[in-house]
Amino acid sequence: MANRIGVYDSGLGGLTVVSKLREYLPDCSITYFADTARLPYGDKTPEEINVYAWQIISFLQSQQADLIVVACNTSSALALDNMRRIFQIPLVGVISFGVRAAVRVSKSGKIGLIATTATVNSKAYEREAADQSDSVIYSQPCPLLVPLVEAGRTGTKESLDALKAYVTPLVSQRIDTLILGCTHYPFLVPELESFLPKGIQIIDPAEETALEVQRQIGDCPGPRVDYYFCSGNPEEFRNRAKGLGYELEVVKAVDMDQLYPRSSFEG
Repeated sequence: MANRIGVYDSGLGGLTVVSKLREYLPDCSITYFADTARLPYGDKTPEEINVYAWQIISFLQSQQADLIVVACNTSSALALDNMRRIFQIPLVGVISFGVRAAVRVSKSGKIGLIATTATVNSKAYEREAADQSDSVIYSQPCPLLVPLVEAGRTGTKESLDALKAYVTPLVSQRIDTLILGCTHYPFLVPELESFLPKGIQIIDPAEETALEVQRQIGDCPGPRVDYYFCSGNPEEFRNRAKGLGYELEVVKAVDMDQLYPRSSFEG
């Protein structure tokens, strides 16, 4: 029986997955790592994303994680398959579960996707959709959204204008379902709902991912003890999390390049 779940993301976005894990696995301990010194991931090369994944998974495994959630769509798209070949620890991504939920609720089979540029370019959602159904994915890269969320500029005219510019082309395709292809995007749902036509359902992969973790590990015996780490400024990360409704008592800094030199990566 597992007791500790590792979770990682480029920054704040993975906390939306942590929230869902809390709902379904309230007694499980969580070790969370935010790669804030190197975000956003959406403009990084596949080679860089794979090195980051190897470093972070190595760290979370050293922290006694029994299972690791890759709570980052870019890392799930570009590194997950390779990491599964390198590591024996169970790794759960977010893409297949987001597609599963979208396919289940879509009536027309026209599904929109907003995601980072790297995730869109990977075509991972399209491949997953082809494996699960004959649905069509209409993808839109959204390079401004993660920086806006990380800077605490949700609920502003700037974020609303960016969302409208990104989502309007998808709406013109007559989609009936919209996948949030980045764990940062749930923070923008109130703005999305303010202009999205009625009848378009928003899919947050976090819930499906949490349910999959519950299915894999069952309940945890407790007691629950959570740890939070980041590669950037811990106090800055803690304050930004607080601004989004997450109270983190302690956040510690970790230098991944010092712990796991890039030259040691053989993936």
